[in-house]
Amino acid sequence: MNKINNKSSRICIYLPSFDRGGVSKITLNLINFFVYKKKKVVLITSNINKKLLIKSKYLEIVTYKSSKNNFFSSLLNSFFSAILLFNNLKKNDKILSMQNHLFSIFISLIKKNKIIIRNSEEIIGATKYSDNIVNACLVFITKIIFYQFALNLQGIVLKTK
Repeated sequence: MNKINNKSSRICIYLPSFDRGGVSKITLNLINFFVYKKKKVVLITSNINKKLLIKSKYLEIVTYKSSKNNFFSSLLNSFFSAILLFNNLKKNDKILSMQNHLFSIFISLIKKNKIIIRNSEEIIGATKYSDNIVNACLVFITKIIFYQFALNLQGIVLKTK
């Protein structure tokens, strides 16, 4: 068995809201993949049922209790999880941001860690059918700003060693 090398990087998965849905399933699959490959993973999230995750010395879970489900509480939850990310991030760690990327991007810039962002929607469709027009406008504006700096990385495979 391989031992964890303290100098090797970890993958810090930033997922502010671990709800039932596609992003949670994708995250569970990624965690299982990385743990199988003996890659150290730190999951930063809220209100997770730990029974969903495999027990492994390669997996560390950092959680907090999230608040109600509305726009303001969602922003607060993202902020609290970002503080946990900031406090748990080490020099060579990689950030895998699964949702609410604004805080994780700023943390990666401040701490100079590499970041990978999961994006599952196109810019117009994400805002067109939103229930909250203010939230939709904020999302649209931030996506226009940050999409300008994104690279097209479709088809790239993550190497774990």
